Order: sequence, then C-alpha cells, then structure tokens
Amino acid sequence: LIRVWVLKKRHGVPVADCAAVAVTEKLLDGLTMMILVAPVPWLVPGLPAWVGRAMIACAAVAFAILVAVWFAVGRIPEGGGANWFSRFVAGMHVVRSPRRLLLAAASLMLTWFADLAMVELVMYAVGIDLPIGSGLLVLFTLNLTIAVPSTPGQVGALEAGVLAATRLLHIADAPAFAFALLYHVLQILPLLVVALLTEAPLMFMRPTAADDAVPARTL
Repeated sequence: LIRVWVLKKRHGVPVADCAAVAVTEKLLDGLTMMILVAPVPWLVPGLPAWVGRAMIACAAVAFAILVAVWFAVGRIPEGGGANWFSRFVAGMHVVRSPRRLLLAAASLMLTWFADLAMVELVMYAVGIDLPIGSGLLVLFTLNLTIAVPSTPGQVGALEAGVLAATRLLHIADAPAFAFALLYHVLQILPLLVVALLTEAPLMFMRPTAADDAVPARTL
C-alpha cells in the first residue's frame, strides 16, 4: 500500500498500474518459490503426507490464478478500459509476454536461491546442521505464513512459520527460535538502513511544489 501511495504521490503513476505490478510480483514470487521447493517431499523423508498435499495445493492455486490472469489480460484492450478494474487487469500485461515473463521468473529464482543460502548460513550460525531439503522446507513455511500482510514487519508471523517447519524436522525450539530471530533481523535491518539513507526526505520533509507538479505517467 505504501509503495502504491509513494509512486502515485511522487511520480504520478496511476494506482491501477502500481497495484497491478504489486499483485503480479506476488503471484510470480509464489510460483517461482513453489518450483524451487517442489523436491521437498522427496528430499526430506518421513514428512507427514499433508505437507506434500499442502505444497501441491499452493502450487495449483498460484498456477490457476496465473492462467486466469493470462486470459483476463487477453480480453482487455491495450491501455485498459474505462473503469479502474480493467486498467488494473491491463497493468498485468507482463504475463502475456513470454520473454518478459521468463526474465522476471529467472530474476525471482535467483533471489530465492540467495534466500535459501541465507537460511542455510543462519542455521549453521546457530548450530543447526540440516541438509538442503530441510532448508527448502523452512523457506516454504516461513514464506507461506508471511504471504498475507499481518503484523508490522511480519513480526511473529515469520517466527511461527519457522517453528512450523523445525518442529516437523524435530529440532528443539530454542535453537529454532534463535534462527528465526536472527534471520528476521538480517532480513529487516539492511532494508531499514537503506530506507533511512535514501528516503529521509519522504519521512522527514514536507513535499515541495515541484513534487506536486510531477506529470502523470504509466509503467
């Protein structure tokens, strides 16, 4: 919501376009994560059967939404229609471009691999020695619990997602919670530092007349 507001206020980007990009990003984020964690039921023996079923259900829902968006975008004229919803659907046009869709998916896969490496390194730092399949399970459950915005900074939600996986893996709660807290801090702290360095005018200064005069443009 803040991203949409900032792009509208500072750069005149239409709300429908901003919202479309945000939703499409979330959708592709979920799909690429499901591709990465798909081998978990085979890499982690002894998991309850419902874990595999839950992963299949999440992948099916994300894929069904993507297909629905693909058909919906194809029915909207270029540039969108007269109402807000048609402009919102038209803003997700990236799903109709195989080249851009593949490039976006490839970029997201790289970020997921980096996140998996971070999970493995933080586990090592707190004394948890797990194979890569278990790291994938932790990555899946913690991102599942934070997929829908809940608490500020996802405080508590992320930790609950971590504990859901570590208890399935028979890891004691104390080192698991230590991992969750350290991982969470490493996720949030760099973002806050960069935000304070680059967005101080947004937080501490009044908007100028020039800010209000920025012409509108689309993505």
